[in-house]
Amino acid sequence: MYNENSRRSVKDTGKSSRMIARTLVYIMLIIYTVFVVAPFITVIITSFTPHIQLESTIGFVWKPDPVTAEAYKSVFTKDTSLIFYGYSSIVRGFINSLWQTCVPLIIGTLVSALAAYAYSKLNVPGKGKFFAIEIATMMVPLGAFQIVEMIFYSKLGWINTALPIIVPGMFGSAAGVFMFRSFFDSLNNEILEAAKIDGSGVMRNFFTILLPLSVPAFMAQFILGFVGGYNDYVKPMLYLTGSHDLIPIQLAIKNLQDAFKTNKEIQCAAAIIGMLPLVAVFLVCQRFFLDGIAVGSGKD
Repeated sequence: MYNENSRRSVKDTGKSSRMIARTLVYIMLIIYTVFVVAPFITVIITSFTPHIQLESTIGFVWKPDPVTAEAYKSVFTKDTSLIFYGYSSIVRGFINSLWQTCVPLIIGTLVSALAAYAYSKLNVPGKGKFFAIEIATMMVPLGAFQIVEMIFYSKLGWINTALPIIVPGMFGSAAGVFMFRSFFDSLNNEILEAAKIDGSGVMRNFFTILLPLSVPAFMAQFILGFVGGYNDYVKPMLYLTGSHDLIPIQLAIKNLQDAFKTNKEIQCAAAIIGMLPLVAVFLVCQRFFLDGIAVGSGKD
């Protein structure tokens, strides 16, 4: 009887401890969510608030009166680029961001996948050492070489062109190689061996067998790379400030916000407009993204 009561007491104590731990975790997650979501809510509400109401209110406006989309209209109609250049900077910036991001991303992702294919499925001499060296480059703070990089591109005559933004990304990335190798390692080798017996070559195996199976990994890399390239602000600021026709959307938003320093609603509207493409890409590719992140799930 004593032992049974002791076991029951220990069981109840363990259940209470788990309940307390779970409650604390939920409280922390709720607090974290509030801190993450609150800035977005602030920006969205401000973008729909009339300018007069913002000017007459010291604190934050919780309820716009009336709700208006005039700030979003002003982003396109009151842009000074319409006067000086004849086009909307936010539209031109989006187009520039699109091709400056997608061109190196598509080519670079394919290069990373090919390198990972060699590391994972081919008998390449010394591939383990080469892979370790490539992964070690991820530990190098590339920002420390920014000045050297600028001098190098200046000597090549690439300043005020899109080449410093496009060309480096076309060679792939160590992070992409690492992710693709993990994904390829989880794929069964038997199908490749059967294709090899049938006379299929190395490149044919990659494009006809591995590539279709790796769509989730490619989509995950595409989303991560697109978000990074689309949000890139430092490189365009260093290399494209003298070429207004080539500036991406991040610089276009910065210029627009500088032009409307006293109009908070227009600044917030520009930020929301710049964020919408990222939201759309994630919503469309969310399923592939989640599947691609789970590279260790194992596939036969």
